[in-house]
Amino acid sequence: MPRHAQLSTEFDATRERILHEATRIVGRVGLNGLSMRALGEGVGLTPGALYRYFPSKQDLLWSMWQSALADLRTGFAACAKTEDPLSAIRCMLAAYTSFALHDLDRFRALFLENDQGEMNLLDRDPDALAPYQGLRAAVEQARSCGAVRPGDVDRLTQILWAAAHGALTLVVTVPEIDFGDHKAFVSDTIDTVLKGLGPAEDRHD
Repeated sequence: MPRHAQLSTEFDATRERILHEATRIVGRVGLNGLSMRALGEGVGLTPGALYRYFPSKQDLLWSMWQSALADLRTGFAACAKTEDPLSAIRCMLAAYTSFALHDLDRFRALFLENDQGEMNLLDRDPDALAPYQGLRAAVEQARSCGAVRPGDVDRLTQILWAAAHGALTLVVTVPEIDFGDHKAFVSDTIDTVLKGLGPAEDRHD
């Protein structure tokens, strides 16, 4: 029995090592640069041996994205407990910022490289939109109490997420521009947009 448990632990550890290397490759050279041969070289396994851990490249990609989405959902769920809606919005977008900046390779793999039809996350994971729905709920609460202006809640949510995502994408993909502290830059962007979405009496020309 102990031997089986150890083997299971080793198996899981190897899977995690493969996922980490796959994310690193995709983050550095894109999905087109991810081959089972290159991946095998990175983790010291033959391409054939990789299939013991992942039956196909699609299964590998799905596991990689699923792991990232699970971490993102955890961060947003913790923020949902915040009573003040504007604080909850800032918390969620800060969690998204930390998620991206903590591991740029994973951010690239999940959001910047998954646009070529390789995997439709929503087809396989109905909870993939949970972070968006959590942010939407906070925006709807902020709108209801007058903390943000009246308007379509989905549009308001999309504007906020676009601001954070756009700022993050800039700091990740345009290293030629000095954005200063990346986390502070994204935070300033979010604060500026929130001010613009605030009640009319709180906005100044």
